[in-house]
Formats: sequence, structure tokens, C-alpha cells
Amino acid sequence: MRWGIMFPAVAWVRLFGDGSLSYLLLNHAVFALTTAGLYALVRQLTTPLVAALVLAFWLINPITYWLPSNLMPEVYSMIYPVAALLFVRNAYATGSRWSFAWAVVMMFFAYGAKETNIFFMPGWGLYELVRRRWINAALIVGVFGGCVLIETVSVNLLLSELHLWLGRAEAILKAGHMREMSTVWPYELIDLITRWGFVAETNLDRLEFPSKVVYLAFFGVTAWKAWTWARARSALPPEGEIGPRGLPGGEVVSIAWAMGLSFAFCTTFFILSLNPLVLGQPLNDRYLWPLLIPSLVVLALVLKAGLDRAAEAKGWWSSALGRAGTASQGRWRRVCLVAIAALGALAHWPVELGVIEIRRRGYDEPYVTWTAQSYFDRAREHVLRGCTLAFPRRRPAYALLTQAFHFDEIQPTLQFYREDVADTTIDGRRLRGWTVPTSDYPLLVDRLHTDPGNMYAFEPFAIRLEGGDCDSTYYYGHADVHPRDQHIDGRLSEPPEN
Repeated sequence: MRWGIMFPAVAWVRLFGDGSLSYLLLNHAVFALTTAGLYALVRQLTTPLVAALVLAFWLINPITYWLPSNLMPEVYSMIYPVAALLFVRNAYATGSRWSFAWAVVMMFFAYGAKETNIFFMPGWGLYELVRRRWINAALIVGVFGGCVLIETVSVNLLLSELHLWLGRAEAILKAGHMREMSTVWPYELIDLITRWGFVAETNLDRLEFPSKVVYLAFFGVTAWKAWTWARARSALPPEGEIGPRGLPGGEVVSIAWAMGLSFAFCTTFFILSLNPLVLGQPLNDRYLWPLLIPSLVVLALVLKAGLDRAAEAKGWWSSALGRAGTASQGRWRRVCLVAIAALGALAHWPVELGVIEIRRRGYDEPYVTWTAQSYFDRAREHVLRGCTLAFPRRRPAYALLTQAFHFDEIQPTLQFYREDVADTTIDGRRLRGWTVPTSDYPLLVDRLHTDPGNMYAFEPFAIRLEGGDCDSTYYYGHADVHPRDQHIDGRLSEPPEN
């Protein structure tokens, strides 16, 4: 259903194959384009020094440890808004209606990557209406609304057996989303506010704090500006108050501000039912990450204003800023950017150590990008030999199968979210999948991702391909256990006969 991710992924697979290395390189390519686009946008709106500082924060931020490593909606929820803001800047700088329309199309692709990215749009539309730019507002409604209509009709036709009228949103609700949110993710109203605070149970949760500092700074600047406008008896900022005056396309900052506030408000109060309280999505921190893009654009302007005032003052900091500004442009610009990239890579080391300590209990990383293919080729060999592969739950088993085999090798095509291997064959042989009985738990108590004191919190799952000669059992965790730690001394019980 998230075609904003699937379409680029399918095109990439057609060009470079569906191996594990190709999978990871796609994500790194999208992340790299997002990074380059964000730097270019801030550079066009501010100075090389400010752009370099924003780039440094972006790369040092711990969330960039996860963004390029998973085919998940978050990085796509960033690249499309970055592209949209670049188009908007060009539209306001040149007066091009085509650029403005393409910006709306980019936001529709963001919606295609994750449904809640539509929360960016009310703020943008409202801003254009308040500024009495009727043609821009009409383009937003016409282009975005027309694209949604085409998508809705397409989904209704493709899923005609479900008798849909409202397309993707209705399909998601019929798939059990409402039931899952009401049973698996219970919340209280106070949680809607505390999610923005510095609440953490583990060091892994604390890695979100730098991003939350950005969100709160964005809200703080918004509150300060609102107060100054209120004192001036102006309900809205004057022309050029937010965006840089006299800079072509500078009003994109105002639009980014409106989009960010719209996203934050709608995400906070995304409620499906008040009694009982049922939210539209879990309160996971990663669902807030798209807000980083408009927040960093706005804060870049605030940072520039602060540096400009500091440069005007007398003192050692004025000369230091002058030298830093010189280093960030001209022939030193490339050296500066390479140094920032190296700093970002080094900053991931403590994150890596922390993740290993918390999630892997001292185990090494199973693979890096360049060794991913050999890791899953080894898993493929274990499956084809008929070995038993064990996992802490069902989904990692399907993730490993999709990485280890080509799409046309598994019949019928594996449905990842269906999580059912009934009637599935590989190489003409039947694949068996079963829930590991509690009598086999002693074999798993020293394994990764298991807790001897709370084994019943897991639902271990195992798979085996019939017709092999392998008697060994391997534990793969979430497809992230190092090969030397996978072998289990002993054999799990035989799968039940269907």
C-alpha cells in the first residue's frame, strides 16, 4: 500500500537485482540524496557556514544510524519534503507554476510513502489561503486532490473483493488497524503531550533526545515569534518576517514553518476514538522524524540571524566566525564537508556500541553493508540444506526469507505481512513453519533476544525446508545474529503434522 516506497524500490530492483547488498544500497542512496538536498536548500537560504553546521548536526544526530539501514517510511518521509521545498523555493524565485505543481506532487509521493505525511498539507494550504494566493491554493487542492482521487480509484479496483469506497485509508482500517491500536497500543491522553518530552527507559531511548531538542527549539521559536506578532497587533507575520528579506524564494521558510506546525499538531491529536481512547498510530519516536526537515530549515534562519549579530559585535568570537565562514566556502569548502562527513561517521561509533550493549548483549554486528550479501547467502544455504532456523517471533523469519531468496524462487510469492508459510515451496520443496513449543525453551535461554526470566513474552518461531539432510539448528534472532553465535546445541522438536 505504501507505493511511495515500493515504486522506487521496484525500479531499483529491476536495475540492480534484489540481493541484500542492493537492498541496503538503495536506502543509502535515498539517505544520501536527502542529505544533499537538505544541505543545498539551507545553503540557498543562508550561508555556507550555517549550511555546514546544519549538515554536521544532521549527520551526528543518532537517528542517522537507523535511517539508511532499513527500507522503512521514515527516510522517504524526509526525501520527498526536501524535494518539495526545493521546488517551492524555485517556484517563488522564478514564478514557475510548474515548479509549484511538482512540489505538490512530491508531497503526494510523501503521502504515498506514509499516510500521515498528509498532515503537512493543511498548514501549507492554509498559508497560501491566508496570503490570498488563490492560484497556489487551487493548485494544492487540484493537484493533490486529483492524485488522491486517482489513487483511491486504483485501490478500489485492485482490491475490489473488499468493496472499498475510500481507497487506501479504508483498506488499512479493514485490515485490522483499529483493532490493533485499541488492544496492542493502549494510551492515556497525557501520553499525547509527554511524547514530546525527554522520557526514556533505556540509553537506546535517549538517542532520540537530540531530535527532541530540535522539535522543542522549533516550538520555542514559534512561541517567541507569535508573542512578538501579538505585541505588534499582527495575527500573521509580515511579508519577509520569517523568510530572508530580498532573497529569491526565501518565503519557502514560511511554508516550511507552516507545514511543520501542521504536521506536529495533526500527529499529536491523531485520534480515532475518544472513548475508549484509540490513536491513529503508536507513539513511536520515529514517527516524529519527518518534522526534522521543516524544523532544521526554520532553525537555520534563526542560527544565521544569531551568527550575523555575533559577527557585528567586537571580540574574539567575531574573528573566529569570520575564519569559520572563510573555511566553509571557496577552496576549503570540500575539505570542510569531508571533515563533517568523517565526524558524522565517528559519531556513530558510540551509538553502535550502545546499541550492541542494549540489543545484542555483547554480540558483534552480524554484517556491514558490503558483507550483507554473504550473510544472507549463508542463511540461504542453511535453508536449502534443510536445517532448522529459529527466531524470536514470526516476522524475522519472513524478513530473512525475503533477503535470502529471489522473488521468483518462493511459490507463491511471499506475503510479508501475511506471516503464513502454508503451501509455500522453495526449490519445489515444502517449507514448514511452526511455533516453538514451551518444552524447547531451555534450548533458547542463552540465546540473543530472549530473557530467561520472561521467556513467555516471546513467541519463538521456527522454519525448516523438507527434504534436506541437515540436523543442525540455528538461531537468527531478528536476522541480526553473528554467524559464530547462531548454532544451537540440540535440536528443536519436529514440526506438528498439518
